[in-house]
Amino acid sequence: MWYKNVRAQNVLILLFSLIGLASTFYFVNIKLELNDEETHQIQITVFSNIFKYITDHPEEDPDYFFISVSSYDPSPEILTDFDDHLPLIESVSSSEMTFGFSSHVSHKTDRNKRGIIVDLEVKNKQSNGNVQVLASLYRSRERAATYEYILNENEGTYRIISFKGSERSKFLD
Repeated sequence: MWYKNVRAQNVLILLFSLIGLASTFYFVNIKLELNDEETHQIQITVFSNIFKYITDHPEEDPDYFFISVSSYDPSPEILTDFDDHLPLIESVSSSEMTFGFSSHVSHKTDRNKRGIIVDLEVKNKQSNGNVQVLASLYRSRERAATYEYILNENEGTYRIISFKGSERSKFLD
């Protein structure tokens, strides 16, 4: 009988242990990736929220929003979605930062037009389905802030469920 065979028992124990160990590494390291459509929707949702908030506060009054995703120009589709937006929305590569005590962000071709740089960093989906997005806003040395958005998908649409800023936040208070 096989159960009386010590060698067979040891082989089975070793085999089941290896299967358990391999599956543990697989499930612990699994990352839930966002597809392109989800990433696009998340970026549009967060950018729109930021733009709406800032334009609802007339003391800000930027001429441009210069947007980026992880410090790079966003996809052309993102820019296309905001074609008719006021203030105008352009990629971060269209901006220029001046240096000095009263440094500010301006448009490369028209330095009289000031703007705000908005950079998003979309994190991977968490195990509970939430997605963390870090948003950095920069207008000048004294007007910069970082915010954390948490979004959750409900019936195919991502919605902001949580928002918090740093203690030094100067924009979205």
